[in-house]
Amino acid sequence: MNRHIKSFIIFLVVMVLFGSTATAQSDHSRIRNGFAEELQKTDRVIEQARIAINRNNNAYDSYYLRIANQQAEKLVLNAIALQNQAKIFDNVTSSVADIIVGEKKTLAARGLAIKAITIKKRAEGKVEENEHTILRQLEKTDRLIERLRENAPANVPDRLKSAFDTALENQRRAWELFRERALRASLKLSRQTEKTLEKLGEHIRAGNTENRRLENQIARAEQKLEQTRLEIKECNSDEARELISRADQEMSSCHRYLSENENEMARNSLKNAQRLMQRAARLCSDNQSVNRAVARLEADIKIYSGQIIAGGDPNAIGLLESAGQHLRDAKRLCESGENEACAASVKAAQMNLRKALRLTGN
Repeated sequence: MNRHIKSFIIFLVVMVLFGSTATAQSDHSRIRNGFAEELQKTDRVIEQARIAINRNNNAYDSYYLRIANQQAEKLVLNAIALQNQAKIFDNVTSSVADIIVGEKKTLAARGLAIKAITIKKRAEGKVEENEHTILRQLEKTDRLIERLRENAPANVPDRLKSAFDTALENQRRAWELFRERALRASLKLSRQTEKTLEKLGEHIRAGNTENRRLENQIARAEQKLEQTRLEIKECNSDEARELISRADQEMSSCHRYLSENENEMARNSLKNAQRLMQRAARLCSDNQSVNRAVARLEADIKIYSGQIIAGGDPNAIGLLESAGQHLRDAKRLCESGENEACAASVKAAQMNLRKALRLTGN
């Protein structure tokens, strides 16, 4: 019975694995077939562009027509180069990521070929005035796309990257609609894409400004960290050194978050580092204050001990000796970094010294 159950379980596992593999292979085949269709479409448009360039050769006495033909030929050459790059990924060994790259290249090639056809038709006077308006809109949106590509930071947030990819796809579809003579739909879609791209540009510019401001704040915090490190160098406090070590860690996290475009987390790490630095500086400042108090107390005991002893009052002399013991305790405690206990011993010594002075009439 157990043997049959085990065999059945193994069968189920094999079927699940086979089904998953088959599904993955089916999806990959579907994507690859879709890519092959896009390549064929681009080949047809490039061929149409070649025909357009070679049309009406006898009319090239016109300077305008010659320039247009040169522009169209250059666009077609670039389109062919991109299409050849795309075809490299048209094989069974290409991954889905490779196919996506290839598809972007063939769509870009198709766009160049469409531009070449339009330039030639415009030069021949075969483009309607309405087409001129739509073509200018399409070209304007294309220029906006290129500007965004040039100005975008290295690490674009995923949400902005996704929106940009959607805009690219909409613009590609707008060119398709233009070629299919669906002029009104092409114009509407390209204008919508332009508005989306303008908003993306605003977000990118705001992000760049915010990044620069945050980078400047981090740079100032690093300078402050080094300054604080030097200030506590002579401070005999393990706690202060631990605080600076933690501040170092927060600054490292700050840089990592900034590189990952996690600005909010970077700001939080920066604030934590600043608080730790302030605590370390304050701790060592208190330590220096206690050390100064110890030095003043020692000087006062030296000044007044002669007068107290000369007065001969045993209670005053006893208080002086107690003050001296508290002074020795304070030095030991300060040296070991126990600032609060050190300060308490200093206060006890000062109180005994004042009492001794009152007993001697000072």
